[in-house]
Amino acid sequence: MTDQAARPQVSRPVLIAALVMALLVGLVLGAGGLGAVWAYSANGYLGDTAQADAAASCNALALVGTIDEDFDKATMLRMNGAHVLAQAAVEKDKYYQSLLKATEDAEYARATGDVAVFNTAVAKAKDLCADL
Repeated sequence: MTDQAARPQVSRPVLIAALVMALLVGLVLGAGGLGAVWAYSANGYLGDTAQADAAASCNALALVGTIDEDFDKATMLRMNGAHVLAQAAVEKDKYYQSLLKATEDAEYARATGDVAVFNTAVAKAKDLCADL
C-alpha cells in the first residue's frame, strides 16, 4: 500500500472552506487579542479613576489651539469639556487641583473674552498635562 492510498481524500471545496474558516477564526481571535491589549494599555483603559478623568481633560486640551482674537464654538466646547473633566478628576483626587485651577482660569478668560489670559491659562494647563 502506498502513502497516497492511506490518506483520506478531501474534496477541493471542503478544503477551501476549512481554510477560509481557519483564516476567519484567526482574524477574529487576533483582533480580539489586539483589542484587549489596547484596552488595558496606558493610553487605553484607566477605569473610573481620577487619572482617567485627568487624561481625558488633557486630551481635550490638546485640541484647544492658541486663539488670535475670537473664540470659535469648537474651541469653547473643547475648553468646557476639559474643565468639566478636570472637575471630575478633582472630585476623586485633590492631586489634580492645579489642572482644575488652570482650566478654571481659561474658562473665566473665555467667558470674559480675554484672549491673552486664555492663551496663557491653556498653555499652563497643557504644561501640567505634560507632567501628569
